Amino acid sequence: MTDHRKDANHDDVTRWLEEAGWTVVNNSQAGEGHPDIWASQDGIVVACEVKPPGRPSRQRLSEKQARFALSWDGPYRVLVTEQHCKALGELLSGEFRRYLNEQEVERYGIKGQK
Repeated sequence: MTDHRKDANHDDVTRWLEEAGWTVVNNSQAGEGHPDIWASQDGIVVACEVKPPGRPSRQRLSEKQARFALSWDGPYRVLVTEQHCKALGELLSGEFRRYLNEQEVERYGIKGQK
């Protein structure tokens, strides 16, 4: 079994997301490639992997994380900085919603958007 320590910036990322209006569920103890955070807003759930700032090599996904990201049927983001957390709001913008197909509109419960 591996050690499931939170990244040093995990609490900061949580705070930044909450300040931006996201509901945040800490999932960092799950391990096995599952995301560190589930973030939800307006019916959209985003799987979020927190990575520490610094060298890009430390920000790469593990093999298990990459497998999860590829199998997850929804938005998946790697978050390092406050700017990444603010950019997550783009998922809720008209730009994102315009590109959703009808199936996604139904799945995400977004009414009147295409």
